[in-house]
Amino acid sequence: MGILFVVLAAGAAVLAIARVRKRWRFTDIPTSDAGHVFPGLSEVHGTVEPIGKPARAASDGSDCVFWTYSVQREQKDKNGSHWVTEESGTTAMPFQVRDASLESDSLKASQQRITAEREAYSGIDPNEELVDLLKYQRAFEAASKTLSVMDELMRTTLDIVR
Repeated sequence: MGILFVVLAAGAAVLAIARVRKRWRFTDIPTSDAGHVFPGLSEVHGTVEPIGKPARAASDGSDCVFWTYSVQREQKDKNGSHWVTEESGTTAMPFQVRDASLESDSLKASQQRITAEREAYSGIDPNEELVDLLKYQRAFEAASKTLSVMDELMRTTLDIVR
């Protein structure tokens, strides 16, 4: 009796874990916008737009990018009845998902976020680099002017000596 109870308890635990994992698979799907889809199983919010000409749904002829159908008939035999698929089909067209993340304001925000992440990763601030570049340019101009003055002084000195 004790062994039967342990076996039944273990079986119930395995079934419970399997059901919970299956439910987690669908409840823990990351939801993202169209511009930032996670790899793997993802839920995307937006409007589906066909790339090119859309397909026509078999049921009502409306525009769509994916449809599937199955025509079945009931078959009876000595063991009872069951359904047999007579015809089935699927059509999938290329499409894109459009949402607010692809609009200009959000695009600018995404670009700013990417720039900030790149700067944080590289440790280089473009503003500091620009200030340094201006300092070096001014130093180069000063050195160039000094060399020009020295060159003219040498020419004048050589002309006086001759």
